[in-house]
Parts: sequence; C-alpha cells; structure tokens
Amino acid sequence: MSKSPARPARRLFLVFMLAFASAALLAQGAMALSVSLYRYYNSGNGDHFYTTNFNELGNYGQGYQFEWVQCHIDSRAGAGNTPFYRYYNSTTGAHFYSTDYYEASAGFSFEWVQGYVYTYNYTGSLVPLYRYYNAGTSKYFYTTNYYELGGGAQGFAYQKIAAWVNP
Repeated sequence: MSKSPARPARRLFLVFMLAFASAALLAQGAMALSVSLYRYYNSGNGDHFYTTNFNELGNYGQGYQFEWVQCHIDSRAGAGNTPFYRYYNSTTGAHFYSTDYYEASAGFSFEWVQGYVYTYNYTGSLVPLYRYYNAGTSKYFYTTNYYELGGGAQGFAYQKIAAWVNP
C-alpha cells in the first residue's frame, strides 16, 4: 500500500494545531480567573456585604447571613477589567464598592481591592451590577437583578450601574 502524498501535510497540520492550542491554553492561564462574589445580609444593621472569600464570614459570621452568589468577578487584573474597591464605614456599618477609588463618601475607609470588574459590557455576555442607596439607613445595595428593587424600593433609590460582571 502506498502512502498518500496528503498524509505528511495532514501530520504537519496536526502538529501546527497542537502547538496553536497549547499556546492558546498558556495565554488563557495568564488571563484573570473568575471567582464568586458572595452576598450576605445583616438584619441587625441592614447592611449588605459582598466578598470573594467565603471563609471571611462562612454561612453566618459577625451578624451576616449568607444569601447567595451574586455574580462572578475576576480575581486579578486582565485585559479590559478594572479594580473593584471595597470600603467600610465604621460609624454606619455600611460597605461601599466602586470602580472609582475616589468615589467613596467621607467616613468610608478603603479596605482592599475586592476583585476586578468591567466598566462596560465589552464582551456582550456581561450583566450589569446595579447600585442602590438608602439615605435613611446610609446603606448600599448591589444586585444583578434589576427587578429585585427596580427603580427603587424598600427605601433604596437606584443610583447607577456600578460595574459589569459575569452572571
């Protein structure tokens, strides 16, 4: 049986494709990894708290009850994403999150970068993370479900899209 002249070309093509796939996987490893953003609620002070570290509070800690995974954000800087800053106000017990380091009101202390998010829907597959504020309690609320509070409810007024995140 004679070898087809196409066989060496096919092998070369397969070697090329394997090399390309390997390079793509290595590049993907350099990209930011998606992590869960856990949502908690403290009925004692009315504060919602969001963290990527479940062990920070577990199912219940410091008066906060775990509700669910709100969304997913990047664990490190990558193409197109920006830091999601976390602040705390010890007077009101409120937490505040923003892509703008200078946006936090007086009384808030910077804690750390919670993760990395997007300022616009650059992939077409991201969803908005809506921000609400309750002037009566001085608390903030974040959700990917606009219909949870709509244009405002339960004392919360809609402020803006805080970030774009992975659902």
